[in-house]
Parts: sequence; structure tokens; C-alpha cells
Amino acid sequence: MNHMKQIHCLFAVVAAIALGEKNNIATANPERSAQMHQQMMERLKAVGGYFPKPNPHADPHAKVYDPSNLSDMGDGSDPEAGNK
Repeated sequence: MNHMKQIHCLFAVVAAIALGEKNNIATANPERSAQMHQQMMERLKAVGGYFPKPNPHADPHAKVYDPSNLSDMGDGSDPEAGNK
């Protein structure tokens, strides 16, 4: 499999997870799933990527952004600047 095909396959897996895939095809093919996971982790490492970690200082009462709500444009504040 060429490099671009691998990237496309990995993107499809991540997109399916993000979009709420109803049928987990990874359970039907665990070997391929493990191989693709390993490829994704190697690629992340190669490009200096990482998975975000929870912010231990996050405001538990802050409004949660809803990406499925197109009218939700946030409140315009910058939480890092402290102007809520």
C-alpha cells in the first residue's frame, strides 16, 4: 500500500470514529485494526503530533462548544486572557 493510500485509510478510520460510526468494523478485523493503529501512532510521532490532554485547570462551569450547532459561535471571550 502506498503512503497516500495509508494516510487516506487512517483518515477514514479517524473520521468514522469522530462521526459516531455505528458498526465497529475493528472488532471484525482486529489484526488490521492493530496494524492501522500502529501506523497512525508512528505517523503522529514522525510529524511531532500528539493527542490533546485534558486541562486540569478548566472551568467546569464553562459553556461547552457544540460543533453540530452552526449558530454556536462561542461567547467571544479568550479564556486564556481571563476576560470571561
